[in-house]
Amino acid sequence: MGLGPPVLELYRQLKILGALDGVRDVIELGSQDFWCPQQNLVRALCVAFGRSEPAPELLRTTNASQLPARLLYEALGLTYQCVDVDGRVGSLVLDMNFDGAPPEHVERYDLVTNHGTSEHLLNQYNVFKLMHDFTRPGGMMVHAVPFTVHLDHGFFNYQPNFFECLARYNSYEILGLWVGPDWQLPSFVPWQPALLDFLTLSSKTTHLLVVALRKLYANDFRVPFQNHYEGMAPETALSRYALTVDGETVSGDRIKYLSRSDLLAKDYLAEIQDLKASLNACRDQINILQRALAEDRRSGTPAVTRVIEGLANIKAQLSATPFLPNNAHRLTQYFICDSRGQTANVIPNDPCRATREHGASIMRIAPRSEQGFTAVQVRVLLNCYVSEPNAVVIGVFEDGKAQPAALFVEPLPPKEMTMVDKEASIPVENSAAPPVFEIHVGIAQPRGVLFLNQTPGGDTAAIPSRIRLRWLH
Repeated sequence: MGLGPPVLELYRQLKILGALDGVRDVIELGSQDFWCPQQNLVRALCVAFGRSEPAPELLRTTNASQLPARLLYEALGLTYQCVDVDGRVGSLVLDMNFDGAPPEHVERYDLVTNHGTSEHLLNQYNVFKLMHDFTRPGGMMVHAVPFTVHLDHGFFNYQPNFFECLARYNSYEILGLWVGPDWQLPSFVPWQPALLDFLTLSSKTTHLLVVALRKLYANDFRVPFQNHYEGMAPETALSRYALTVDGETVSGDRIKYLSRSDLLAKDYLAEIQDLKASLNACRDQINILQRALAEDRRSGTPAVTRVIEGLANIKAQLSATPFLPNNAHRLTQYFICDSRGQTANVIPNDPCRATREHGASIMRIAPRSEQGFTAVQVRVLLNCYVSEPNAVVIGVFEDGKAQPAALFVEPLPPKEMTMVDKEASIPVENSAAPPVFEIHVGIAQPRGVLFLNQTPGGDTAAIPSRIRLRWLH
């Protein structure tokens, strides 16, 4: 995509802020051109770098009449190099899909740029390793790459979490992460997910993702593992990865323990949500009992036995509400089910008759391996609504087995959102290869419709449904 008005303004701002102080040697991926019809931007950039009035030809560029970027960098007093396969403008001839950095170019450059080159290369590992290897410790890498749409522009668009994970594994300092509204506008907006609500998308959209990173250490390039899935990956898989932490190499199988406090906080938050869900479920049952009492008073029918049974059930639920032990965070996994749907499928409430053919599948759950355990405790908390008096039936099926490993049945009051809270312990034959579970839901009687996480009017549950797995000795 080359260097247009957005990049020139970015360089000016980085220079004013001191981020480009000390930059002398630049290398770019691709033999880039530059263009900027706004002459004031070119002049302001030169002023920021302490240079005199730019040459007239640098002020006459347009998108249709571009000049080699070498001329701009040299006008700023920088030594320029670029990498490409064609040798254009004296470029270092490398195929970035295959070739590594020549020894004489390793850790040589103060600024390494990727202005719309990496998206055209299939070998993403090699191109980002090249940038790492070219950059000296303390040097900067700047990426200005496709974010949304850029229809058929290249092979790839990029996500903010990619650069965040790249920085985490290689101990880069993130100096800034922005969205450029258009490749012709000299404007950037600091990235936050809510921005997507305000960006217009069409077949012609060309939003840029712009990232400035500082390489802090001379360690080898590290391949990132997407952090969202680190907690689910077995340590044997993560052991192939490594991180740079404070200049030291850390094996990937320690990833889960580098942020122990974060993991504990997530588990405690999930437990608190479970507690809230249990309390909400109890509150719903109390409301039902109160209505029953009111009806019985009107009819003159005593309801003492019914109330005692209901209160005993509520007490049992509260007693079973789990609190997380200080050392239990490794043994617990949570799976969120926030999708909304409905089904009229029936699941027989007899475990010998229920099969995978019954009900609607809502989740597949693959627990991570935990050595030395003989069972896994499955707890389901589902938001259910039925249009007519009925019961929800929840089947937990193991892959490779026709009959359910656990079957839960819970009567539901009609036309009320109810949190169903059930749990069971399932034996595990081999904890080194834990089973994959599939959760099915249905109704016990062929009447009415079961809604999950919503009512027919579209109202959604305040807390999403969830499944908790906990390993047991």
